[in-house]
Amino acid sequence: MKVRIVEPSLTTYTGLLYQINFTNGVSDRELTSQEVSMIGAAMRVVSLEGNQVGAAVDHINAKNMTVARATVQNDAFAESVSKGTESVVAKTATKPIPTERYTHDQLADIADKEGIAGLRLVGDSFGIKGRSINELIREIMAAQGE
Repeated sequence: MKVRIVEPSLTTYTGLLYQINFTNGVSDRELTSQEVSMIGAAMRVVSLEGNQVGAAVDHINAKNMTVARATVQNDAFAESVSKGTESVVAKTATKPIPTERYTHDQLADIADKEGIAGLRLVGDSFGIKGRSINELIREIMAAQGE
């Protein structure tokens, strides 16, 4: 199947993309289903007949999903969540939210003085578990957005 790129910035693309030649946004040769899925996962493409193709479309088709079925499933999920809202809120309310921020040097000092046990206490406030000092420091820094 030949495909046409409908991604706005690439509709007239000419050149090599994923080892496939395109001229004015249309593939020069017939593509395998794997190639169509790969390209369709990265950008919007349609068959020359105008049907959207790609990995996401294949997934939806495999699940035989329609808007009506999706609405029924979403409503059922929302109802199950609303029945369990109190327990979910209670569980999340008991988890402490860390307010203190640590620098890499501060975490290294904690590791020097208290060892991995000290870092695990800090990690617990972020919901982080680690097997090594380096791993804990790296994950704590990442949790703080640094």
